Amino acid sequence: MDTTQVGGDGHRAEPLHHTEHHHGWVWERLTDVAVPADEFAVVQHAYVHERTTGAETGWMSHAVACLRRPGGRGHVLVLVGRPGTGRRTTALRVLHDVGLPHERIRELVADWERPRVGRLPHRPGHGFVLDLGREEELPEDFCRGLAEYRRRAVETDTFLILLVTPSVRAPGLPDSLPRL
Repeated sequence: MDTTQVGGDGHRAEPLHHTEHHHGWVWERLTDVAVPADEFAVVQHAYVHERTTGAETGWMSHAVACLRRPGGRGHVLVLVGRPGTGRRTTALRVLHDVGLPHERIRELVADWERPRVGRLPHRPGHGFVLDLGREEELPEDFCRGLAEYRRRAVETDTFLILLVTPSVRAPGLPDSLPRL
């Protein structure tokens, strides 16, 4: 069931999009929320790219190129890093550098027992960041399902960046899925 809830700070209404599924006695939800404008302004104007020399391609340029790969091999990227190292900020900047406006970059907030690909959104011209940093192991069906998700993401021009820790186990994660 997809629902739209209107919430906000009382001054403006911000739509929140939920995807809810009922499994047994547990409701599982994936909500996408806007990145606060003031926070995004910092990402947009104060993010410091790494220095490169000569013909070197910078890390950020490589991440953007991975999302823009032709032939159905782009649109999904896995960023690996420890919590507190700037993974989220980097993901937001990568989506900005792909060419998405602030209003189309969303964070996914998961309230589920286990990740499920079927809950991931396909919204044309949008980019999503999903932090899976609390997961010690990603379910194999989730990892394998990312290949099909990517196929649809290419068709709908949807971008997804997954944030994971270096220690996460991800059996079945497609080799073609870029990990940086």
